[in-house]
Parts: sequence; C-alpha cells; structure tokens
Amino acid sequence: MKQDLEMSDMKTPLRSPLLKDNIDSPNPAGSPIPMPDLNEDGYFDSNNEPAVPFKKLALAVLPGLLVAGNIRLAETFSIPSLQYLFVTVLFSFLINYYIVRRYQLYPYLKEDKYDRLLKVMCVLAFFSFLTSIQWGWNGSGGILVAIIWEVTRGHRMGSLAYGYIVIVIGSVLLEGNYSYTKLLEFIPGVLLGLINSALFTLGESSPYTIYHEFSLLCCIFLPVFFPIQSMIKPDIRQWGVMLAASLLVEFTFLLVIKMMQKERVSISMTCFCSIVLLLTTTYMTTLSILEGALVLVGLAFILYKEYFNQEEQQ
Repeated sequence: MKQDLEMSDMKTPLRSPLLKDNIDSPNPAGSPIPMPDLNEDGYFDSNNEPAVPFKKLALAVLPGLLVAGNIRLAETFSIPSLQYLFVTVLFSFLINYYIVRRYQLYPYLKEDKYDRLLKVMCVLAFFSFLTSIQWGWNGSGGILVAIIWEVTRGHRMGSLAYGYIVIVIGSVLLEGNYSYTKLLEFIPGVLLGLINSALFTLGESSPYTIYHEFSLLCCIFLPVFFPIQSMIKPDIRQWGVMLAASLLVEFTFLLVIKMMQKERVSISMTCFCSIVLLLTTTYMTTLSILEGALVLVGLAFILYKEYFNQEEQQ
C-alpha cells in the first residue's frame, strides 16, 4: 500500500504554489486573473501582466512630471537624494517582485542578446543616477544623442528640429557659471539618451521585467556609494514619506520605461529632459525666467507638432 502511494506521488506533476490548485484550467476557479498556459520555461508571457494604461501625449508628459515630483519630495523633507533613491527603489523592488511572481512573468528577457543588452543598459542607468547626484545633470546631451540616433537610422526631423534647437539653447543658457567641470553634467544626459535608444529596440519587452533587473542592481550596489553623500538618520515622518513614495517610484519607473519603449526616441528624451529641467530649476533672476520660457516654448512647439498637428503626422 505504501509503495502504491509513493508511485502515485511520483506521477503527480509538479505545480507552482502561486497557481493554486487547477493550473490545467484556462481560468482556475477563484483566480482573479485569466491564466493562460505556461510556456516551456514555466513562465507566462508578458501579455498576462497588468497594463500600463497611458498612451501618446500622457505617456510623453507624465514621466517627467513624476520624476520632478520625486526630486522635489526628497528636497521638501530634507532626505538626501541617494538615500531616498535607495529606500524607495528597495521597497518598489519588492512590490515589482510580487507582480513578477504573481503573474509568473520572466525575470529576464528570453533572448540572450536582448537580455545582455538590458543588463548593460541597467548598469548605464545606475551610473547615470550616480553621476547626476555627484555632478548635477544637463539633459541637452541626451537630446543630442537621441537626435543623432534617429538621423543615423534615416528618420527625418522636419520642423521638429526647430523645437529641439530652441530647447537645447535654453537649457544650456539656464546653466550659467560656465566652466570645464560643467561638461561633466552632460554625462548623465548622454547615458540617458543611450538607454532610451536601447529601450526603444526592446519595445515588446515587459516593463516589469526591465524594472526588475534595474531595481535589483540598485538594491545590491547603491549602498556602496553612500559615502558620496551625507546620509541622515530618518525620523518617523521621513520614513513614512519614503515608504509611501515607494508606490510612486514603482509607477514612475514603469511609465519612464514604457515611454522610452513606445515614443520616438527624440520626442521622449526631449519631453522628459525639458519637463524635469523646468520643474527642478530655481529661477533667481528675470534672465533665468526668460531662459526657462525659451525651453517651455520649444517643448510646447514639439508637443503640438507631434500630437496635435495632423499634417505633420502625415
């Protein structure tokens, strides 16, 4: 009798505990989501993941607004940016990991060449954050990289080129105090432009998988670089802000990734960099206000041409 039971157990197929009881059914009883068949690797395809709902204009504008909001939130509550980034990314990694496990998504890209490309982009994004914290940043470098990337692939800029030129001029003028060390501020933007162009080629990949790899890298290596900023001992209020902001950071990164995947590289970089620049700059003089207005005019022109001018789209 005991041998019969053991043989019966050996014939029973292994099942993931996340899939409850009835994995053979396309929609198991009590399951809140449709459950397609597992593929040969034991994962579901990315079309089973929660959708990122925003498209077109909203997808071009919201990521920059959210990133600027996170920067201002850390400043308002006197939290060092590196410390804010680490805590929020750590908890958002756990949230994202739950989604990856809950929906049985791939924690990596299925094709090796694309997964290697993603890992390189994660490293570049990591150093883009570090260099922007250490030296500051100017998004003009990223805009120029995006324009060069599109032109070398035969894409025509058309009248959009005027908007790009106005934004680059305005962002450079906003810098002031020009010195050779200011050139270091272009490094984060250039890295961001390279990341954007790479993510555009990964347009069909799951943003949850992409963020999983990036956030894991940050959780492991960010503490190594804590000495570049003075850390604080957060009080209850600051801990509460960082924990609550973890959801915001998760949403922010997913939107940024989706924007870079779906929008034209030059459009996404220009909108993102312009919005972050406008909302994080301190306007101390009338001249700086005029320079900011120059960037705003260029941004409005590009948004109009790309999303509202039907003749341009044709």
